[in-house]
Amino acid sequence: MKRPEFIDGNGFIAEVIRTSRRKSADIRVEEGAVSVVVPADVSLERIGELLAAKRRWIKEKIALHQEMTPPSSKRYVSGESFSYLGRNYRLKVEKGLFAPVKLVQGRLLVSVPQGAEQPHMIRNALIRWYKRQAET
Repeated sequence: MKRPEFIDGNGFIAEVIRTSRRKSADIRVEEGAVSVVVPADVSLERIGELLAAKRRWIKEKIALHQEMTPPSSKRYVSGESFSYLGRNYRLKVEKGLFAPVKLVQGRLLVSVPQGAEQPHMIRNALIRWYKRQAET
């Protein structure tokens, strides 16, 4: 499987999905997670422009999802425990460029940029990670 690509949308992280079966771009906001499906040859610069043009719409969709989501007891901070395949793993949050969740030495490791929307980004990164694990 190809390594996932991500792009910082200035307040949200979008997963880039490239495919040879598309002729145009498609931006999706599902469960508060943003993904952009594009033809295989579209540059990251062009994808950034598309996200910038739709930024307001994307932020509205994310906000709508956050309003509809019941409050969670999770705060998505380092040290919290998350279950995976019958075991509990501690979350370790690092500051820096966004990186997808990795299971390293018994910890769920995620790197996110500084910002007020970190819990949302961490939650979405974990959802994506769980979905990828389920696919494999």
